[in-house]
Amino acid sequence: MPDYRQTSPSDMLAKTQRRIIFFIHFWTLVFVTPFTLHQLVMAHWLLGAALVILCANNALVLYFLHYHDKYLLKGAGFVFLACLGVSASSVINGIMGLFWAYPVVIGIFFLMPLRTALYWNSLFITIEFAIAAQHLSPQLELRFIATLILASAFSYVISLLVDRQHRTLLKLATTDALTQCLNRMALTPALIRAEQLHSRYQQTFSLAIIDLDHFKKVNDTLGHGAGDTILKEFAKLLQTRLRTTDSLFRYGGEEFVILLPNTAGHDAVRLAEELRIAIEGYAFSHNLNLTASFGVTQLQTNENHDQWLDRADACLYDAKSQGRNRVVTS
Repeated sequence: MPDYRQTSPSDMLAKTQRRIIFFIHFWTLVFVTPFTLHQLVMAHWLLGAALVILCANNALVLYFLHYHDKYLLKGAGFVFLACLGVSASSVINGIMGLFWAYPVVIGIFFLMPLRTALYWNSLFITIEFAIAAQHLSPQLELRFIATLILASAFSYVISLLVDRQHRTLLKLATTDALTQCLNRMALTPALIRAEQLHSRYQQTFSLAIIDLDHFKKVNDTLGHGAGDTILKEFAKLLQTRLRTTDSLFRYGGEEFVILLPNTAGHDAVRLAEELRIAIEGYAFSHNLNLTASFGVTQLQTNENHDQWLDRADACLYDAKSQGRNRVVTS
């Protein structure tokens, strides 16, 4: 049996992003520290102070990422200090300071959301353009700004493609290919999130596990192709009767789970009865009439997500043992 309670795809992607962020801050700290000391030795106190703060920010980010798995200030502190430091260096050191603009415009896109990074880069390039006019000839200034914009544009396109690829991979990893519902991999983090919201804000959640009765006979008599068609119809029937805030998961085979936020147990039972009646009266492909059994539970205080799911599963087992085509709650 595969381990469905492993780290979710979204968590894995987030860890990969944090690892990239960690190395950006680490190498920035390594390379900027000697230049910071140099500026202090040269008595450039304002620039030296800005770089000291930048290094301190990097050190704090590295500490929180390594020991607490948290991204301090979400990149805002680093980007602000980096832009400030490079701008100050460009004013004081001229061409030597302008060289630092390139890693900044590239790094911004890997540290902040794309739209925010685009705003910051546009502002930073505008400032650098004004500073470059004081140190470079018009021809060199034009080349400097053109290459800086080009580096920014390349970084934006790469970040955009990576972001889209991440979204696509996340959707593929959390979506059931047959029914287009969320899959079992996505269920555990959703239940954990519900548990956290209930514990912190007393938000009410209910859960319904649904199993199509005698579905094995469908596969045995009509084949798996017909069974797949019916499962898709079943999922679509459920989705059309749920709220946009509800989440439908394919739990495995012919079993599905509905997560119902802001729903008390008695309301979840009423919804389950409505779905049971709708399923019983629906004409599936191949002129089949099917029924379904339901196990319904409300998340209780001091109950973790595993216990909650197990209790709903026990209710489903009771519904099937009592003759199927019924709703059982606890």
